Amino acid sequence: RGLLGRASGAPVGGVGLCPHGPVGYLHALYRRASARRRGVGSSLVWAVGERARALGCERVTLQCTRDSFLPGFYRALGFRTVGEMWIWMKSAKR
Repeated sequence: RGLLGRASGAPVGGVGLCPHGPVGYLHALYRRASARRRGVGSSLVWAVGERARALGCERVTLQCTRDSFLPGFYRALGFRTVGEMWIWMKSAKR
């Protein structure tokens, strides 16, 4: 499920929500460079929270890198870290 942010009718950002039982996973938050510092990202995150609650989710979770501005952005919106996660990968080749 995705949400699209618009300004004067034009798309300026988007975000995905994947509800799974009591948890809504926020993913793929995006905003256009032209919409920077205008509250688009924050508004989309708040809208995901509202949509998650409407779908019966008790909490919203997300993942982000530590070495960017994102932890501070999400912290300012009320998110907190709850531990570390190991990301696993392998080649798609056999």
